[in-house]
Amino acid sequence: MIHVSKSDPCTSLGIPSKEMITKFKAGKNTKYPILKDIWATKDGLKIYLQKSPYQSIQEMFYNSLKADHYVIHVFVFVLDGTIPIAFLML
Repeated sequence: MIHVSKSDPCTSLGIPSKEMITKFKAGKNTKYPILKDIWATKDGLKIYLQKSPYQSIQEMFYNSLKADHYVIHVFVFVLDGTIPIAFLML
């Protein structure tokens, strides 16, 4: 995902301009007027990774305080369906 977003200008990530944020707030206010100063929502995904079969090598790179390995993705969505902000953690 990171390589694609770097090579294609249509998939670039970044915080929208103040004008776009104001537009998103106005669009949200027509449907949900009780929510103040909200312009986006977020959602996440936690994907399990398979452990290495070589336990001795694995222990050199992993502290074993956690039971499993995961990749965590957090996405911020706006009203037009785009994702201006994404967080990926290995």
